[in-house]
Amino acid sequence: MIGARGLAASPVAWLSAQAILFGAVAAILGVVANAMFLEAFGSGLLPVTYVVIGVAGVLVSTAIRRGAERFDLLRLAAAVLGGASALFLVSWLVGARPDGVWVSGPLLVLFPILIQLGFVFIGGQAGRVLDIAGIKTSFPRIMAGFPIGATIGGLAAVPLVDVLGRVEDLLLVVAIVQGGFAALVWETGRRFARLLTLPSAPPPGPAPASATPGSATPDTDFEHQTGELSLRRLLGRPFIALVLAYQVLSALGSQVADFLVFDRASVLFPGAEDLGRFLAAYTALMNGIAIAFLFLLAGPLLRRHGLRLGIGANPIVDLALALAILVVLAAAGPASVALLGIISAARIADIALTDGMTRTSINALYQVLPARQRLAAQATVEGMGVPLAIGASGVLLLLLNELPIALAAKVVVLSLVCAAWTWVARRLYHEYAPALAAALRSRRVLDTEAPLQATLDDVVLLAGLAAGDEPRAARLAQELAVALPSPTGVLTEGGALARGSRAVALRDVPALRAMLHDGSPEVRRGALDAVQPGDDFAVDAAVGALLDPATAVAAAGAIARLGDAAAPALANVLGAVGSGRGEARVTPQPKGARADVDLLAARMVRAMRTAGPARDRVLVEHVGTPDRSVGLLILQRLAAPIPAPKPAHASLDAVVQDDLEHAVRILDALAALSREPATDPDGVVVTALAEELELVRRRAAAALLARHGRDDLGPALARLSRDAGATGAALAAESLEVTVGRERAGRIAALLAPGLDSSERLRGLRATSPSAARNEAPGERRASAWLVDLAEDPAGPWRSSWLRACATRAIPLLGEGGA
Repeated sequence: MIGARGLAASPVAWLSAQAILFGAVAAILGVVANAMFLEAFGSGLLPVTYVVIGVAGVLVSTAIRRGAERFDLLRLAAAVLGGASALFLVSWLVGARPDGVWVSGPLLVLFPILIQLGFVFIGGQAGRVLDIAGIKTSFPRIMAGFPIGATIGGLAAVPLVDVLGRVEDLLLVVAIVQGGFAALVWETGRRFARLLTLPSAPPPGPAPASATPGSATPDTDFEHQTGELSLRRLLGRPFIALVLAYQVLSALGSQVADFLVFDRASVLFPGAEDLGRFLAAYTALMNGIAIAFLFLLAGPLLRRHGLRLGIGANPIVDLALALAILVVLAAAGPASVALLGIISAARIADIALTDGMTRTSINALYQVLPARQRLAAQATVEGMGVPLAIGASGVLLLLLNELPIALAAKVVVLSLVCAAWTWVARRLYHEYAPALAAALRSRRVLDTEAPLQATLDDVVLLAGLAAGDEPRAARLAQELAVALPSPTGVLTEGGALARGSRAVALRDVPALRAMLHDGSPEVRRGALDAVQPGDDFAVDAAVGALLDPATAVAAAGAIARLGDAAAPALANVLGAVGSGRGEARVTPQPKGARADVDLLAARMVRAMRTAGPARDRVLVEHVGTPDRSVGLLILQRLAAPIPAPKPAHASLDAVVQDDLEHAVRILDALAALSREPATDPDGVVVTALAEELELVRRRAAAALLARHGRDDLGPALARLSRDAGATGAALAAESLEVTVGRERAGRIAALLAPGLDSSERLRGLRATSPSAARNEAPGERRASAWLVDLAEDPAGPWRSSWLRACATRAIPLLGEGGA
């Protein structure tokens, strides 16, 4: 798939050529169909054709949707477009007969349907060769071909009539150009088959037997299915239903505005010659503005502001102009030039925004669907939704024409439609981020929410390791004990088991209190295993036991069961991190062990597995703790399926910002050391800085998950961190941008993306942040200055005893190595 940066020009050029021929077909067909129909039947029957268009649109889109389930996009497109060419040729032969004028009716009905199908087929191809970033960048320029072709077709229509002799003979030209459009689609598919052809569908598999609510998403389920994608199932998904509603309201507003232009123009210019001059100037101005907007503004605006602007701009601008039309109507009257001017301006703005923003945004939205569903969804939304809107507009106009204040009623209806469209646009963008997350979410094999429960054998094994003489085994046992909860009531062997069982059975609180302070480690372990929720008296003993190798396993389990009751102790321990006051604040002191506050804080946070208001409040208060490793554990504890409460947002955002700035600092130091390798001859400082950078990457990801929720942002971060070039990476980047904003998303992607060296990562962090770009350039500071900064840490940004120790060790080597 082609992205915004790695864009191959050839497919885009071929799609642009298709759009030019498509625009020429639309312009010439519009001229001949309207001219033949108006001459034979007049304008009074136009609203009737709108109603017929709605019915025909449903039938055609249903056929296209079903065809999309059985045939490839290119074969289906070539068949439909080639069939339309043959239909135009037959219409030319029928229209040449004296009694063949009736063919203008079917042509006028099929005209908007074929227009929408053309957009569907070009958009479907673009969705295959471009990722979501490429669509924002290049799709407006592809669609610029449509007004260019329409301008060429409109300008060529008059001389062609002079050459051919009759308006009906333009149908022969339409048939030829339409045939060229179909041939161009076929040739594009042949040239770029690797990008445009989907692999064979996998055989349908059974649904997971253990599926639970929320364990799989409709998007991931549909991606593995090959059965018929029914209309009910498509529209049963809120996201697709909102896209359809958005498109219907867009088309309805455009149709009413278009009718108002012709209605007011016919009042001000009753003569055919004057009306023709106005319409020619109006059409030329409309196409010129649309082309300029598509080439110059649409792409940059979408790249900078994303789909928030792309989805919302058209309805908001149209609503503002509809209200302006009401004001001008009241002030200047229904027959004023000012009214025609504001209605024409509204319609021109609508065309430019529809072609440049709305079509691009809708095609980008389809990227959240599996590739096999996109054509069916496009055919439903555009092939059915737009004709339905045209049909609804016909009914509305027929009804409103019967009112004594028909013009004012039409403008009011236009305003109401634009207001509803604006509301739907807001809802659609609100659903966009969850749809992106659903598209990125992988099918679960295991239930990740199910706790891993230790058995009695596990507890005995961990206790033996913790009490052994091997330091590494003891440390492993202590850390595993925090991550693996022991079952309630599982006690150690011997007398402790009997006494602990009796204490649990009888709830003998005095006996349990005494056991918690017993001289025997086995007794203390038994007492800690007997602690139940509500035993607040056991908090201090459990905290003190965390650093004792003989009791750490049981202490972690007790703290987990105590939950929020341990929150004050947690606040006490976290408040001592980095303050030098740790030993005085930890009670009781663990026997035979030094009260290492940072280690105690890490184990305490790991042990606090039970979420609760008090626990979370303490954790949020200490997300900026001086020890970044402890801070990482806090952030990981706060990460939940849903976003953090609003009071925590500012603290979590500050953590992300601080980590991004710290990453730039680390990368600057690494760049200096790489330029002067003699400064760190054995690479100890470089290794320590690389480890610090990895810590920062993990912290930033954890803070983002805590801030925005694992369900919404987890799939995107997982995809970005796993493989920047994987399928769906562009969707992951888009999901991140929608969730955190464009500038911050660029910096986060530069920090988290795998496979980047330090210089590439630093450029990405600086390029997407004006503030970072203004900081000290990496070449302005020597490696020796960085070593001194690491060792002394005068401003306090490093906050790492390990980095300080590594730099202090390296500084004496400067004189020996002659750095």
